[in-house]
Amino acid sequence: MRYYLNLFSPETWRAFKDHGATVSGFSIHQKGTAERIEEGDLFLCYLVRVSRWCGILRVASHAYMDETPIFRVEKDPFVVRFKVAPVVMLEVERALPITLPEIWDNISLTRGVQQGVRGWAKHLQGSLRQIPDSDGVLLAARMEAAAPEAQTFPLTDRDRRALARQAVVRSVAGDVSVEIPDNEEDEEEEEIAAGRVEHDPGHLPSDVADLAGC
Repeated sequence: MRYYLNLFSPETWRAFKDHGATVSGFSIHQKGTAERIEEGDLFLCYLVRVSRWCGILRVASHAYMDETPIFRVEKDPFVVRFKVAPVVMLEVERALPITLPEIWDNISLTRGVQQGVRGWAKHLQGSLRQIPDSDGVLLAARMEAAAPEAQTFPLTDRDRRALARQAVVRSVAGDVSVEIPDNEEDEEEEEIAAGRVEHDPGHLPSDVADLAGC
């Protein structure tokens, strides 16, 4: 069993759940990487924009191609797909902030990185990156422990601004909101991770239509 990073924006996380939480999709650019992932591997889900770990998905199929619209009515870009079985799914207020000391200081993605330093999000390096076993075990255990607990992590003012900073686009699930970054630091994080921008290096975050998929 191996662990892989699976990035979501708040909108794609919501759309994923609205569609039954049984299919995770990726760009055609990820096809080669996706084909190396096996049934039983785990996707560790990270919610960009609010920088929180939000779920664990067990891979329940090999990668397959499917152009059936799920997250966009037309030309859904996330056609490399896996069937998945949720192990843990956390609402945004209960999702684990990456800045929690027991996470930030103990996983290789952030260990030794100063919190708040510009460009820190590049250490996530996009969906389907294999996560070291030591990181995966820690993150999975922490999310599994959080699932039955009543603990919440209140949204910061920055979180609320980020969640409110949206534009509406049309998707198969109806109107879907996506973020329009309002400063350089947030735009950098959005380019790296949010809405799977990392799958299309030529994409700009201001093209909000391409941020609706998952």
